[in-house]
Amino acid sequence: MTRYLFVRHGESEANLLHEFSNRGWKHGLTDLGIKQANSLAMRLQDYSIGAIYTSPLLRAWQTAEIVGRAVNIVPQIANELIEFDTGALEGKSDQDSWNLYYEITNDWFIRKKYSRRFDRGDSFESILARFLPFFALIRQRHSHSDQAVLFVGHGGTFLCTLPIVFEQIDVNFALQHRLGHTDIVVAEEFEGKLSCLVWGGEIIIQP
Repeated sequence: MTRYLFVRHGESEANLLHEFSNRGWKHGLTDLGIKQANSLAMRLQDYSIGAIYTSPLLRAWQTAEIVGRAVNIVPQIANELIEFDTGALEGKSDQDSWNLYYEITNDWFIRKKYSRRFDRGDSFESILARFLPFFALIRQRHSHSDQAVLFVGHGGTFLCTLPIVFEQIDVNFALQHRLGHTDIVVAEEFEGKLSCLVWGGEIIIQP
């Protein structure tokens, strides 16, 4: 049975600035984020990792590179793992921008208005349209492997997508247990279904 590991990147400069930073090659890991990534690499020694896929954003790539050095694997960039695009909010950090962000994401998660889009950015539908075909391809590619597949990405994208691909959790659970920096989600495929075994911290979900 193939195992899939999903990890949020370490703390980044954008987190400290409280800035929307989901485009380009900027805002790398902080000193704490580097320490978190090194600790993550140690924790992942318990898994036999055969492949690493990472978001192209700097904070995710740096996290994946640190893990990759520890397990002797070169991470592969997958644009489908990028954090969702907040469009016109990119580079902003003011409270009005954050209020709009929460208004739009609440439309997705609570009011199920999946087509609502950030101005010049993503909708919930566009996030799934990008992620789901990619993940289906990866599952097919690694379906007969006994090694784990690691995905390094972002809290927002994982919040949108993982409740869709897992059998026994929903978005309400994910909202109540938001992933911290370098938290690990573990899923296992069995008879064509994907069951979540671990969701960050000590939370265990029975398949």
